[in-house]
Amino acid sequence: MQTLTHAMTPRCIGRYLIDLPAGMVPSGWGGLKAQGVNIEVAPLNESLFRWRYEQREAELRAAHLDGQPDQPSLKEIVPLRGAMGGIFNRADDNALVNAGRTLELHAWRDGYAIKMWIKARDVSYSADNLDEQYKAIGTNVPQMQALLLDVFARIRGRADNEMPSDQGLCFHGGFVQGPATDEENLDMSYVFTDMPDVSISIHNNSNLVSENTLLDRGKDIDANLRIADGHTLRKGKRQSHDGLAFDEWLMEANTDDHVKGHMFTLEANSRIGSAKTPLLNIDFRNGDRIGTSDKRPPGSIPLDSPPPIAKASLTEGEAVALWDAITDTLRPRPNGF
Repeated sequence: MQTLTHAMTPRCIGRYLIDLPAGMVPSGWGGLKAQGVNIEVAPLNESLFRWRYEQREAELRAAHLDGQPDQPSLKEIVPLRGAMGGIFNRADDNALVNAGRTLELHAWRDGYAIKMWIKARDVSYSADNLDEQYKAIGTNVPQMQALLLDVFARIRGRADNEMPSDQGLCFHGGFVQGPATDEENLDMSYVFTDMPDVSISIHNNSNLVSENTLLDRGKDIDANLRIADGHTLRKGKRQSHDGLAFDEWLMEANTDDHVKGHMFTLEANSRIGSAKTPLLNIDFRNGDRIGTSDKRPPGSIPLDSPPPIAKASLTEGEAVALWDAITDTLRPRPNGF
């Protein structure tokens, strides 16, 4: 157990900090939606970005509305200032009319590829047979493009061990500068490089208020535990060393990998979710593989499916001790909000 926790290092999670073992790395699963904008950032060399950008442009130029080869999907490409790339103004996926638009931004800046997209609408197409009520809603492409560019201007790439000092939001591969808003939905996850069945996932939502708490949902949790031949190890209220209050529920049960494992959950700010107090969930899994960390260059051939696991990597005692060591460190990042 000391081997797992001897080198705990701070990680920036949304607007919080949490200490994780040095052996845990981003799993590759996760995402961020801020102010209605979906965001993905990852390190990438310039030549590979250029190739990907050209491939995406060619793909969209050849695309058309579903079943309508005479109606192109791509309307225009807006070049970016201060960065390589552009915004593709395209029809929504599988669209039958042009009114539903997606503004899809691809950029390369300072060694990082940035992908962002947001929904918009454009009722100016004469070919669209729209009813008057829909036309009255109007076109908002200029406003959505301005929002997209505003968020883009505040994004930078970020290494996983970088701890920003300015106000803003951390996510896998990047950082969004700015004060907390009520439109931040974040998912991040980490996994041990040598124990792919041991992982921790963080979910952060600033515009969701739960009607009940984790402990209030006990009947449903107990029912699911019975189905999975499981039982509760511990549940109740706790506080981190920094004083952040939360509910927790620690369980042992059969996992999706068909071994006896552990599922621990933390929930904070259930009924007070807001920009300054976002609903926060942390899930720990032992014996439930979410995927092996893939450190190969982007664009590589996907890894084959890993062999089944014989048993969970950690014992019950090790899993609980690791959970306690991690969750005790949960705290708001200085100047994060």
